[in-house]
Amino acid sequence: MQTESRPPLAIPAAPAWIAAFETAPGWLRWSGAALLGYTLFLLTPTGARMDGTAGSSLASAIRLCIEGTALLWACRRADLPLRFVRSFQIAGWTSFATAFNYMLLVPQQLGGPTIVSPTVDSALTVLGYGGTLLSLLVYPRAPARPGEHSALAIDTLVTTAGLGLLGWTFVTETSAGRALDPVAQSFIQAFGVAQVAMIAGLNVMIVRGLAVPSPRAFWWYVSGLALYLPVIFLTQLNAAGLVPNWPIDIAYYGGVLPTLVACHAVRTDPMTHAGHTGPTWLRDLNPVPLVMPLFVGIALLATLVVGPADKALPLAATLVAISLLLAVRLLLSAHHTAALGRAEAAREQRRQADRLKAIGRLAGGIAHEFNNLMARVIGNTELGEASLPAGAEAREHFVRARTAALRAADLTSQLLAFSGQQVTRLEIVDAEATVHACYNRVVHGLPTGIAPALQRGHGPYAVFADAGQLSAALEQVLDNAVEAMAQGGPLTVRVGREHVRDGLRLAQLAVPPGDYVVIAVSDSGVGMTAEAVAVACDPFYSTKPAHLGAGLGLASVHGFIAAHSGGLTIESAPGLGTTVRFYLPAA
Repeated sequence: MQTESRPPLAIPAAPAWIAAFETAPGWLRWSGAALLGYTLFLLTPTGARMDGTAGSSLASAIRLCIEGTALLWACRRADLPLRFVRSFQIAGWTSFATAFNYMLLVPQQLGGPTIVSPTVDSALTVLGYGGTLLSLLVYPRAPARPGEHSALAIDTLVTTAGLGLLGWTFVTETSAGRALDPVAQSFIQAFGVAQVAMIAGLNVMIVRGLAVPSPRAFWWYVSGLALYLPVIFLTQLNAAGLVPNWPIDIAYYGGVLPTLVACHAVRTDPMTHAGHTGPTWLRDLNPVPLVMPLFVGIALLATLVVGPADKALPLAATLVAISLLLAVRLLLSAHHTAALGRAEAAREQRRQADRLKAIGRLAGGIAHEFNNLMARVIGNTELGEASLPAGAEAREHFVRARTAALRAADLTSQLLAFSGQQVTRLEIVDAEATVHACYNRVVHGLPTGIAPALQRGHGPYAVFADAGQLSAALEQVLDNAVEAMAQGGPLTVRVGREHVRDGLRLAQLAVPPGDYVVIAVSDSGVGMTAEAVAVACDPFYSTKPAHLGAGLGLASVHGFIAAHSGGLTIESAPGLGTTVRFYLPAA
């Protein structure tokens, strides 16, 4: 009796935060739990009454020591980039220095002598924020692409000017105006400078910071740093007596919890080498500076309506300045995008040229060997045909075989032309005379409805070329043009001399600067899409049905132009016809 085997029941995976808590070191788990408990305790009436006491200062010092220990522990991972290690070391030792400052306040709060004056305390606190800013600037960033330095500088300037001005106008100046003590006013203004510096540092880190070792670790760390901004705002309002101290403590203690999670992720997450943290468009068009005129404009309107009126002038001046900077930023972004498009087109052209060159080498080798075989076939069919009487039935079979072999030999010559290995007899050729003769041969057999025209530009028309190959290439292009004009229309052939100043890098065959004799064939046929133009010179490519397309088409023309160190451009659009131009170096 067979029993049915059942797969084991899948046990759902634990949430990421539970897994992180279970794998964290014991000291980090208990520290995080204690800090979370103390943060909740500050929301109680008893916790709120601890403002400015020795217990509050001691708790802040312990909190900073835990934070500094976690930062220094996290950066001991062996495979971290050196800039990342330096950034975390600066942030860790800054936390220890700020903790020492809090410890110096404890004796005074217990009734002992004053070790640190309020001025020194303010200066040390601001220096602590300076250390945090330095760690942000040292943090590893994504390599700058061409033109990105100026765009990042403008983005940072606009964001800092907008948010910094709003914070300074409505928080710093308001708090300084409410504070009666000059020392408190200096303290508030120092924190106003710190808030501007933190905004600039966070902007650079978010836009250009690298996800080391993982995006999760990065964003947890950024979340902890971002909570320093409300701490700065609340500290200024507290110095003016507008808010109590416990909201500052909650923001402080709430900020260290994401930092602890980030430190654990730094030590345990696999190195992802994810590069830039945000989406790719964030580096090209940062949305934060774009909303700055809206925020400043709303603040300006509120000031004009409610007051005070003396704040309207700085807001208006800042609005004009950031609007001008954003206009420059958008122009730089458009230029950068166009440059990227040109670079991608140039890379695609190089890939196309390399592919054609490789195919050409293969085609040349095959053509040489195939040509030798066809010579034997043609010779033997001629001998077989000659050995039979004139009325023999088998003689017709030899004739068909020789005709097919001659067509194969013609295809071989096209392969040699495409590969650039055809025997070329360079001589000074009058391109105008060659074009005129080829034009006359083609127009005699044109279908009804096609109106041909031959135009001559400025001469002279002398080029170093093989006259036979030039005629064959021109006839190939003219045949393609006639086949595309089933409904009739104008067919124009133009020959003239031109000077190319900057070169044509995005052509099917690049045209360096210099003097050229240009032969252009323009039809009014069905035209081609951009995708068809991109592969028009591929061997055996044709826009005609499979049973009608034959030969190498424009591939042999491409080989001829390349062998003569010239250039080739194809311009076409559906319903607008096609223009093919040969650029042959002038003699």
